[in-house]
Parts: sequence; structure tokens; C-alpha cells
Amino acid sequence: MYERIFSPIRIGAVEVPNGIVRTAHATRLANQYVNDDLIAYHLGRAKGGAGLSIIESTSVHPSSTFP
Repeated sequence: MYERIFSPIRIGAVEVPNGIVRTAHATRLANQYVNDDLIAYHLGRAKGGAGLSIIESTSVHPSSTFP
């Protein structure tokens, strides 16, 4: 019944291993920037089977923030 959700899908040039998607939500782990805690959180979800994990709004470097 759910065979397609466990099959790879393509988004442009990227192949996603399955159709399990985690939408962005506020974990409050980023603390302004991408850090090891946020990476570990999403890595854990990927290891659990999520094919695509969308992170919350955050910056990757101090120069990319608004004053």
C-alpha cells in the first residue's frame, strides 16, 4: 500500500532516498547559527529513516545575519 513512500524520488538533480519528509520546525538548537547540536539532531532523524529533513531558519556564518 505504501510502497512508493519508501522508493527514491528526484528533486531536480538530487535523489532523495524515500518520500519521508520532515518539515522545518523550531528546535531552538541552532542558537543563531548551524552548530554540532543541530547537525546531530537532523543526522539522528536521517538515521531513523527520514529521506529529507528541512532545517529551521538560521544563519551559517556571522556575516550572513541581519544587523
